Formats: sequence, structure tokens, C-alpha cells
Amino acid sequence: MTNPLGLTPEDLGDAYEGTLDPSRTAWYNALIDKAVRRLFGKCPGLQERMASASEDSRATVADVVLDAVMRVIRNPDPTYESEGEGNYNYKLNKLVASGNLWFPKEDLEVIGCGGGTMVPRTVRVTATQGWGFP
Repeated sequence: MTNPLGLTPEDLGDAYEGTLDPSRTAWYNALIDKAVRRLFGKCPGLQERMASASEDSRATVADVVLDAVMRVIRNPDPTYESEGEGNYNYKLNKLVASGNLWFPKEDLEVIGCGGGTMVPRTVRVTATQGWGFP
């Protein structure tokens, strides 16, 4: 399945610090497609905005998707929270090491989705028996 952003595993290769396993190309494609669907689900109207967006804006959205996918590729099966041997210990950040696709609040704000927006609401107050106006 293709995604509206046109991202491919080759785009991941540019962001990855090592060499991606060519036998996992189908998995990489599935992760990218899933991340794009999730992002568009979290940000209604983003897909329509991308149709008329500048190249820089499209690249920013692509960066957000690729970062989410890279978090999974770097740690696909986080079966431990901490590890130690002798005097050496370390603990993985639970959010980064979750193995799940997710988008930090800051990334969503950069692309104009979520965070900090209030929806104006109307409240109607009526007087009931027992109330008296001066």
C-alpha cells in the first residue's frame, strides 16, 4: 500500500544510522503506512493541507512520520526496562523504547496539530426558582 506522502524504506535509510535489512522491506513499508494513517487520524484535515503545502511543510510532516517509524525500528521488541552487568547499568526511556508508533506532543505542534488550541464554547445560564435578581 502506498501512502499519500510517498515515503518508502529508502527514506528510512537516509535517517537510519546503520544498514537496514533488505529482507524486512515489507515490514518497513507496513510501518510507514501505519504511521501515516495514525498521523492523519490524529490530525484531521492534515491530508488535505498536504495537497497544497509547500515542499518544506511536506518534508516536516515526512520527518515526523520517519521519526516515529525509526523509534520502532531501533527497538522493535522492548522486552526489558533495565539491564546491568557488574557496575554497568542502564535503563531505557519507556516512551522511546516502547516499540509502538507514537507522536510526541512537540512533533504534532510543529505540523499544526494538537496542543494548545481551545475550542470556544457557549454556556447558557438560566435562573431557576429560588433565585432572585437584585
